[in-house]
Amino acid sequence: MLTHLPPSDLPKTHVSDKLAHFAVYALLGTLLGIAIGRRWSWLGGAVVVTTIGLIYGAIDELTQPLFGRSCSIHDWYADAAGVVFGAILGNLGRIFLEKYTSSRKIPVT
Repeated sequence: MLTHLPPSDLPKTHVSDKLAHFAVYALLGTLLGIAIGRRWSWLGGAVVVTTIGLIYGAIDELTQPLFGRSCSIHDWYADAAGVVFGAILGNLGRIFLEKYTSSRKIPVT
């Protein structure tokens, strides 16, 4: 949502724009990795989540000019780095949770 607000309406965070892009997409990748990663192998899940994140980031950047914002390949690179990091983290977290819960006989729903 923040990426489609007019620049004058954005909150002042004093955080690097690229760091914000990385952090938000890392969170997206982590949550997607946990949510949908179990349908594939570790690597397959990371690839699927990364692909979704890269496409989403590209659409996000390409539609920003419609709202008075600039489209930046460097922002997309930060998005890409964040989603790759998050996809790996989310899939590792999912694997850990599955091992942890299966050894304790707690069902994962």
